Amino acid sequence: MALTNNGGQWKLFKKLFYLLAFSALFLLLCGLLSSSLLGRLFYPLHYEAEIRAAAAANRVDPLLVAAVIYTESSFKPGAESPRGARGLMQLMPDTAQWVAGQAGYPAYAPEMLYEPRCNIELGTWYLADLLVTFSGDLVIALAAYNGGRGEVSRWLENEIWDGTAANLEQVPFAETRHFVRRVLKTYQRYTELYR
Repeated sequence: MALTNNGGQWKLFKKLFYLLAFSALFLLLCGLLSSSLLGRLFYPLHYEAEIRAAAAANRVDPLLVAAVIYTESSFKPGAESPRGARGLMQLMPDTAQWVAGQAGYPAYAPEMLYEPRCNIELGTWYLADLLVTFSGDLVIALAAYNGGRGEVSRWLENEIWDGTAANLEQVPFAETRHFVRRVLKTYQRYTELYR
């Protein structure tokens, strides 16, 4: 009888030990997930010097540029979309050609879009230009970055979309809706982690 009782106590002790160990591990994991160290692993800030330089030159928040890069290419300089957008900030060669001309970029060639510094400089200039065009409205500028300046102007002019984040469902392009939401969420996360 005494052996059975000791066996029952041992089983109860083991259960309590496992429960406490699991609880401690769970709390440790929760602490790590909410920490900025782990957050920075999920939201890295590669090419920081290039981003900061281009952002300063164009008066754009560097964390916004990082959020666009993260959303567009996950910091992969060789990224190319099925439609031909290239590099970190996923610029179309025609758009990049226009930006290079407007920005006075020396000796531009489409293969330069795979060079991080060049892509970040051109993409940041383009983002800054869209912000100016749309009076600093981040949501509209991001929609234009993805969907095209002309398309977004038409949506606004024809009252297809009211230009707000709350009514992104009005945007005719699913890819643009998704892009704007992801950049805004990522931008918020970068701000929490790096500011």
